[in-house]
Amino acid sequence: MKGDDTSIEELLLQVGARDEPSAEMTLEVQAAVHAEWQSMLRARRTRRQFIAVGIAASAVLAVGVAFFGARYMAPSPVQVAQITRIDGHLLVRPQGQTARELAVAQSVSTGETIQTDDRSRAALQFGDQVSLRLDQGTIVKVASADELVLTAGALYIDSQAQNPQALTVRTDAGSVRHVGTQYEVRTHADDMVVSVREGRVMIANAAGTSSGVAGEEIRVTPRGEIVRGTVAAHDPRWQWAASTAPQFDITITRSPCSSSGSRARRVAKSCTHRAQHRARRTA
Repeated sequence: MKGDDTSIEELLLQVGARDEPSAEMTLEVQAAVHAEWQSMLRARRTRRQFIAVGIAASAVLAVGVAFFGARYMAPSPVQVAQITRIDGHLLVRPQGQTARELAVAQSVSTGETIQTDDRSRAALQFGDQVSLRLDQGTIVKVASADELVLTAGALYIDSQAQNPQALTVRTDAGSVRHVGTQYEVRTHADDMVVSVREGRVMIANAAGTSSGVAGEEIRVTPRGEIVRGTVAAHDPRWQWAASTAPQFDITITRSPCSSSGSRARRVAKSCTHRAQHRARRTA
């Protein structure tokens, strides 16, 4: 082994020291390495910018799809009610638009919110079978053809049909669905108070489903608590609903009740009874 080491040492001595590169060559090499390093950095920044632009473009596309989808793909509003009486002022606010004042005989469509002030009441014909009345300070949205969302005030619903039109009133505390009846739904702080004048209602809340019958007042809290009381059919609290009954048009027709002469006198008593019966049902 010692002889091999001696041979290598002699070989290195013969070769001599390695020539150092010139200063000019050193600068050229350093410049080339620096340029390559700068190129790598630029490529890396370009990739990062491309990724950032791609993410931003994806976000803009998602927002655009959501906006235009909601605007152009949402169901078209459907007329579901007609104004039959206004005592004071009644405002309507279509979704995404400013509020405007309504007049008797104008219509209300799905997606619209109607509102009375603290001195006004109104009545609507909701579909073919339901008379709907709004107390003072009421705000209600027509969510669909069979659903109302009450956020303030009170609604009185009168549905006398044997097969009542489906209608659900929702509040923060729960919802009410009628089964052919006359009843009031009122918001009180966060609670919902349901007073049943006639018939029966179904109430759904956080605790489940329960029913209410004529003569009951049911208070429902957002926590699911239910407190029951009583209310008479002629309690003064119904007065506001009776005073806001729809104003029916009176049309002269060739009917027994519009006849003249002796025949009119014979049916006058019958017509009076029919009018009184209609007035009682309306109230």
